[in-house]
Amino acid sequence: FTDASDNETELDEDMEVGLSVGADAYMNPTDRDNVHALVNYDTADDYLWSRLGYKHQITNHDWQSTWAHFAGAEGIWQGNDDIKTLMLGALVEFVHAPSSTAIMLRGGFKRSTFEVGDDRTGPYFGVNFYRRLN
Repeated sequence: FTDASDNETELDEDMEVGLSVGADAYMNPTDRDNVHALVNYDTADDYLWSRLGYKHQITNHDWQSTWAHFAGAEGIWQGNDDIKTLMLGALVEFVHAPSSTAIMLRGGFKRSTFEVGDDRTGPYFGVNFYRRLN
């Protein structure tokens, strides 16, 4: 194929070309609650990744202090014909209000099933960093 710079490239037989499509939705049913959903699908390997999360603000309800804390839960489903994984867990978020910066700690239980091989279960953890862009 020829790219935008008119460079010609031969495709490797093992190389997959595809499209990735994603969507996300956020809802605040109250001033202290947030529900968020994300989904992404990649055609190169028919892989779907999805996450549904909920968090509730537990401190600094008037936003007059430096820090606000949230607690919540999440569910993640991802996979294709080769692997499927379900993750269920809890989360805590620490928001530094003056800098519009937050750190979220996530963890829970995960179960993966494979087309070939033994199923696996165990813990998972994650650290997310958020910074509001103005």
